[in-house]
Amino acid sequence: MLRSLVGSEMCIRDSINAEYGEIAPSMPSIGTALLVAGLAALTHAAMATMKYRTELKALDLDFTSAPWSVVAECCLGMVLCVVGCAMSNAKLLPVHAKRECAERPLDVLLGSTSFMSFNHRGRATAAWTSDQ
Repeated sequence: MLRSLVGSEMCIRDSINAEYGEIAPSMPSIGTALLVAGLAALTHAAMATMKYRTELKALDLDFTSAPWSVVAECCLGMVLCVVGCAMSNAKLLPVHAKRECAERPLDVLLGSTSFMSFNHRGRATAAWTSDQ
């Protein structure tokens, strides 16, 4: 049980299945296993690419692209990572906007004036289209 003092409240983080103050042991799920397998596949593909580049350098050839087997292994590793993340047992918590953010309209929240640029080619384009 992890306890931390936040402000004036005591926050207790326990496992979801914990009962009567006991912490339920958490076992790795199939999603976690798929995620680890995907990371291992990506790591192996990176090492295989480095070995391939070393071999090409020893033969004094140029590296143009990775072999198709490494590309296929990268795609498989990516798919395993995405599926593993989706199948993991992590509890998703709802995200709520604070009261003051919920009352404001979206254009006020996203109105970053530092990114607005009025000196662009739109003026020249408008002048060019009006001449024709």
